[in-house]
Amino acid sequence: MKRLGTMLVVLVMLAVCSTSFGYFLIYNVSTTVKGADDDTGLKTTVPMKGYMILTLDDATDEITDANLILYGKDASTPKEKVYVQVDVEGTVEDIGDNIVFLGFEGNDPFDFSILVSGKLVSKNVGTSEDEELPPSLKGNIQVTGSVLLGPAGQEVWGTANASMTLWNAATKFVNGSNGEDTPWTLDQILSVSGNGEEPGLLGILEEKGYQAAQL
Repeated sequence: MKRLGTMLVVLVMLAVCSTSFGYFLIYNVSTTVKGADDDTGLKTTVPMKGYMILTLDDATDEITDANLILYGKDASTPKEKVYVQVDVEGTVEDIGDNIVFLGFEGNDPFDFSILVSGKLVSKNVGTSEDEELPPSLKGNIQVTGSVLLGPAGQEVWGTANASMTLWNAATKFVNGSNGEDTPWTLDQILSVSGNGEEPGLLGILEEKGYQAAQL
């Protein structure tokens, strides 16, 4: 049984790298930011869902990469179903033997921070042995003059509760429990086309009518 890292910092790149080793954790993200848009001067409420994809090194179990996709309806008239891919930087810290805190910060034009925590448990995620990880995380988001889902020029200030829940079926699938014992690469997970037979996360969203936000 292996354990999710100890105090580390990761610089995250998005949709441009693939991995030939390691394993993935895919979390469903849910939040609703309430605040004001400095661009319009109006109060705003922005419901969002998303996916947080963590890449872990198979030898050290440390997080080496993190990628965030957010989706929902933008603030245009009429509203459009859109998604954004967010460059994030993250930190992880274990507290004692069973609590982990994960913090993430979006990079320009996504100026927000996320802090969530959860209890570590042993779980089968499609790797050769069980991993210790938080299957659910809860916390908050602070948004400081950020684009969220757009349109361009959006400048939201606000706060929100946030939750992240492990999507275990998808996690096991991309780690090789997919009938072919073939793990996916990060590129495949984040892409529209996936592995050519099953869509990646962006493909799943586009099948539901979401398109990349024009920022």
